[in-house]
Amino acid sequence: MEQIDPLEDLNKVDEETLQRKKAAMQEQFEKHQLKPGDPGYIYDKEVDFSADAGTVEHCEWDSEDDQSGF
Repeated sequence: MEQIDPLEDLNKVDEETLQRKKAAMQEQFEKHQLKPGDPGYIYDKEVDFSADAGTVEHCEWDSEDDQSGF
């Protein structure tokens, strides 16, 4: 199976390599995908990510101190 390097820029690879990487990613997705009838499958599962407030990162571009006048 094709190795997927998360740091590799797939915008810079040739078309054949890109298709191989996409096929490998699709294979991994389908391998881990839960379908109706599978143990642990939940229809319309909703996840509340706000409960994990300890991992919130502050972003400078999203600050209230913007004085640009927009």
